Amino acid sequence: MAATKQRQFGFTFLLFIPLLAYWSYDTFVKWYTRKGIRQEQRELSEIAASADTSDEATQQQLQAADALLTAVSYSKAFSNILQGVIGPPDCLVIVSLLRRDDTKGLIDGLQLVLKLSVTTAENKIILLKNGVGEELCRLIRSHKDLPTSVSILVINAINNLSLSEGGQLQFASLVGPFLDVCMGEDNSLAVAALQSLTNLSVTTDCHESFTRVVQSLYNLLDSHSDRQIQVCKVLVNLSSNSTLVPYLLAAKRPECSFQLIEADDALRWLRFLVNISHIVLSEGITDMSLPTIYKAASPDTMYSFLYGVTNQSRLSNLLLYKRSRGDEELNQLHNELYKNINFRALSVPGS
Repeated sequence: MAATKQRQFGFTFLLFIPLLAYWSYDTFVKWYTRKGIRQEQRELSEIAASADTSDEATQQQLQAADALLTAVSYSKAFSNILQGVIGPPDCLVIVSLLRRDDTKGLIDGLQLVLKLSVTTAENKIILLKNGVGEELCRLIRSHKDLPTSVSILVINAINNLSLSEGGQLQFASLVGPFLDVCMGEDNSLAVAALQSLTNLSVTTDCHESFTRVVQSLYNLLDSHSDRQIQVCKVLVNLSSNSTLVPYLLAAKRPECSFQLIEADDALRWLRFLVNISHIVLSEGITDMSLPTIYKAASPDTMYSFLYGVTNQSRLSNLLLYKRSRGDEELNQLHNELYKNINFRALSVPGS
């Protein structure tokens, strides 16, 4: 009986040895993997923490990060993104995707940015401070090489990030490229780009970048009537800044200036004119004080449209007799603009 029990014990022990060996090996592998992940995350964090704002340094840092990124990095980043809590190493994964040559990888990166850009303000700041903003700028400058659907994703991502802390300054250099997109024939792309310009013009942070493109905005009103409302939104935002108003007055007025006053949706155009006419009064702006570098021929400027002798009679009659029976706000803007223009004419004869 005792011998039988010993044989049974010995047989059981022999079965246990492989299990023990497998458990030891599995435990070691998991420990070593976790150690590798921690080391990798530390190295990625060090690269992200030492981020330099110069283009050359940024490229070197991204190349160093790409060399470290593994399937484990991507898995960890995707897990954090799903939870809505990211750090600098996760941004390096997103940047790597945005730099991919294949469309699918690029779209994956853009969708991650879009997902994170509607979560928390902190996530937006982390994205902007860790290379994502620079990659979006690079993509929009090369939008002609991208499918339209991808370009729209890029613009939507910029739109989501542009109103965050530091977002407007990050994307200020895109005012010109966005206007180029707006001038194109693809309406869906132009509408998305106009929304970006609207966002960038909300505060004065980017207004200096608009001083060079006022004429292009006016030209857009003439060339694309279907985009006039959105362009007028941008102009209304810009006209709230007294520093920018001289540039708005110096450029050649749109050919459709009178038609916009007469249009059924004249509200924003009138608001724009009221804003700049108010600042002309409050700041004492004259034709001589307009910036010469961007100034059109005197009879064609926006200043001459409002205050030139040849337009006075037509403009005054239009504002007096073009009334909306049911829109009190529109009527109020007509009255306010009429008063501003005529008060200026009385205070500065021949202006």
